[in-house]
Amino acid sequence: MGSWSALSSVILCGMDAVTLLGWETPWWAKIRHAGEHIGRLQVVCDEYRALRPFSVEAEATETTHEVAYRLRHKIDLPKVIPLIVDDVLDNLRSALDNLIHGLVQA
Repeated sequence: MGSWSALSSVILCGMDAVTLLGWETPWWAKIRHAGEHIGRLQVVCDEYRALRPFSVEAEATETTHEVAYRLRHKIDLPKVIPLIVDDVLDNLRSALDNLIHGLVQA
């Protein structure tokens, strides 16, 4: 947290860092929105893991004293997971765009 307080005391081309980096800026809003998606992703992934979608099975091999372990996938990944990941990445990219736009304006 010390680096944020040091950064907030810097003046950037007439705009103080608190204004540029403040919690009310568009880029922070995008980061908070990405955080909401990450929370939803955690819930969906926890529900998926609770279904125990994978199993590990030992199988004999042709080589003596050697065992192969197979990971069996029993339940498909919910289609919503890649969609949520896309939303997270889109919001983070947008946050970066907004931050750069703010820096250019400053």
